[in-house]
Amino acid sequence: DFEKTLAKAKTDMDGVKIQLEEDKTDIICEKCGRNMVIKVGKYGKKIFHRYDEDMIGGAFTGLGKKSQRFESGLWTLHSGDFEAALNIFTELDASDLECSREEQGVLSFYRGRCYQIMGMYPNAVVNYEKAEKFGYSLPELPLFKARSCAATGATNKAIEILKGIMDTDHKYSCRARYEIGSVYIKLNDGENALKWFNEAIERRECYADALGGAALAYTIMRDLHKGEEYFRMALINNIEDPHGFTTYFKKVQAAVMLESHSGKENTVSHNA
Repeated sequence: DFEKTLAKAKTDMDGVKIQLEEDKTDIICEKCGRNMVIKVGKYGKKIFHRYDEDMIGGAFTGLGKKSQRFESGLWTLHSGDFEAALNIFTELDASDLECSREEQGVLSFYRGRCYQIMGMYPNAVVNYEKAEKFGYSLPELPLFKARSCAATGATNKAIEILKGIMDTDHKYSCRARYEIGSVYIKLNDGENALKWFNEAIERRECYADALGGAALAYTIMRDLHKGEEYFRMALINNIEDPHGFTTYFKKVQAAVMLESHSGKENTVSHNA
């Protein structure tokens, strides 16, 4: 009968990767540099990163309930509703649907991403480490984990992770020095930040971003002239997100100038 035929079809399709219909767009994925695509699935049309295929690998294939739930979570994530996506991934992880070790690693990773995007960094670290225990591997994972560690105040751990990929054949080895400099910027430690940014600049690693980092470091160290010089160099060399960088730099610059001005007023008042 129909139910037996349907059950057999689901069994036969188990483990088969479903290729959704897709159309290439002109939107470039900021993560992988490739054109994003529109995929048609159960929940309609949505713009996807091809990058997600690399992250998912062979997990959640076929037409089963768990694959449908995972697809729902993924589409919700790309809709920008990170809390709802997190709930879907968490419920799937806790459900009685049996997930393979690879699928548990993928779920932990995506839960980590949701937590990180939502600013819940300790939870992000826990889930990234859980993903690693399940054997999940992705070139971006050390960067995500290090940034989350730094945001929780675990500076030494963040730097240790980044040094672990430095000067290796890792895909993002060239970002390690810039990332370490950024960790020190968040600590308001301009001197140590500048050391790492200068090393990145000398090696032409993340060149424009490292110039921008140096601009921030000089400004924090109250060398406003040098800060402006490197700020202009970063823009000329096409720093990523020039508008966002300019806004952040000007805020840091204004805070330092205000602090310096207040310090001078206090000195004058004290001498009077």
